[in-house]
Amino acid sequence: AQMARASIEFDRSETANATSLLQRALEELGPEQSIWRAQALTKLGSLCMWRRDLALASRYFRRAQEILGDDPAYRSERGQTLRGMAHLAHCHEDFAGATRLMEAARDCFRTEGNRFATASCINDLGDLLRHQGKLSDSEKLYREALAMFQSIGAANASTAHCNLGYLLVEHGRHKEAEGIFRGLLDSSLLEERQV
Repeated sequence: AQMARASIEFDRSETANATSLLQRALEELGPEQSIWRAQALTKLGSLCMWRRDLALASRYFRRAQEILGDDPAYRSERGQTLRGMAHLAHCHEDFAGATRLMEAARDCFRTEGNRFATASCINDLGDLLRHQGKLSDSEKLYREALAMFQSIGAANASTAHCNLGYLLVEHGRHKEAEGIFRGLLDSSLLEERQV
């Protein structure tokens, strides 16, 4: 029950409540509930990153990875943890480490057939390349993520839309960027009408 409430608070970005509930869930979960423990640890790692407590985030992510190991049954959960670890490496400006971890997360999700999470990782890889000044490689990944999000009808296509639009502005390709932002606006208005 604690884990379910913590997940709701986590998704609502209620960080203080989520942290407290996740810590209580960890105390209540037994060693046989390893998958739940790993999920709680991964969420705690993400919450610590948001608070900029990077050392504690790293400990939570490492503990989650130790629990998950290489068991194929936990591939999706391992992907979530690897993605969190990649964001943490990015915070430390360890771009090579962040890229390696994000690619591993993407591969976990791709193997599981989770196209949404795969597209999210591809978008994040685009961010990593963009922050390193590798704009043309970044553009390819943003376009790939956008196409994948659109093919599954995911609302997160807007993130890839924005990233691609901003990248095109950075390239000085304002007309193309305008088209991307107009497409985003048009899809947002269409979604509004459907609600």
